[in-house]
Amino acid sequence: MKKILFYAFFLLLFIVFPLISTDVLAQSLGRDLGVQTGLLPSNPFYFIKEWKRSVKRALTFDAIKKIEFDLSIVNEKAAELMKLATVVPDKTNLINDAIDNYETSLKALSAEVESSKLSSGSDIDKLLDRLIDRLLLHTELFSELSFAFSEDLELVERLKEVRGQSVGLIAVIPQKIEK
Repeated sequence: MKKILFYAFFLLLFIVFPLISTDVLAQSLGRDLGVQTGLLPSNPFYFIKEWKRSVKRALTFDAIKKIEFDLSIVNEKAAELMKLATVVPDKTNLINDAIDNYETSLKALSAEVESSKLSSGSDIDKLLDRLIDRLLLHTELFSELSFAFSEDLELVERLKEVRGQSVGLIAVIPQKIEK
């Protein structure tokens, strides 16, 4: 009888509890970024996804479409980061790599926004609304991740840094619109 109780306790402690704690983290990070993640940066074939993105970006010539595409990439990378944080919360090196991926894409988006001259119009207004909305969602996600990983000070510092870059891009947007 003691062996059965021991095995039941073992099963509960090492199998069920991690699933529950991951689910709790997923609920606390309950952001719907509106994208399916597909391959995650932890997958060895992730480079194919990155290659496909870079080819598609290189073949996009319109400034507004390029900003939209860069925004979709940044949004996907935020969703990938969120997914990694819920699936493998104990592997902070993978989460750090996902933060680096997000930061690289955010810099590309920032460069595209800063180099573009945007005139006010309904299409531009919708794009900028979507851009600000997504970046605000990402800053909330980074705040929640900072809270969820509060014991890892290095990771929290990285998340604060990237959150600051997102907020910085939000601050640049009104300056780039030509009246």
